[in-house]
Formats: sequence, structure tokens, C-alpha cells
Amino acid sequence: MKPKLLTTIRDYSWRIFTWDLIAGVTVALVALPLSIAIAIASGADPKAGLVTAIVAGFLISLLGAAGSRSAGRRVRSSSSSMGSSKRTGSTGSCWRR
Repeated sequence: MKPKLLTTIRDYSWRIFTWDLIAGVTVALVALPLSIAIAIASGADPKAGLVTAIVAGFLISLLGAAGSRSAGRRVRSSSSSMGSSKRTGSTGSCWRR
């Protein structure tokens, strides 16, 4: 299994890059304020929500997320679990399916 980047780079063009850039900006405009709000609601620092969303977004894109899978729930869960672990001192993951 190869990362998505290696399998699609041959057919990548400026036109596709333009559409990817528009999609990335659109997602960022929604996800970044949402991650700040979720961090505040969970009792964490707003910066922690931003860092969590940015790191998770880069990891998901680097590892080859596909259009048919949504990463939003994972990023949202990681932001909120960060705040709850800060309050309770828990170090385990609280993600559920």
C-alpha cells in the first residue's frame, strides 16, 4: 500500500492544484474556528485546539485521506479529548466509534 501522494503525482496538474487549494481554504475556514470553539467548550486553551486541528489535518493529508472518508470527526474528537484529559488528568484516548 503506497501513500496517495505517490500514486497520484503523475497525473497532477495546475488545474487540479487550483481546485485542491480552494478546497483546502474552504475546509480551513470552517475547521479552524470550530477547533477553537471545541477547545474552549472542553476547557482547553484555544491554542491547543488550533494546534490539534493543524497537526491532525497535516497527518491525515500526509497519510493519504481519500475523498470518501471524512477526517472531521477525528479532528473534532481529538480537540475535545485534549480538554477533557486536561481537566481529569486522564492520559488515555476517549475516541469511540
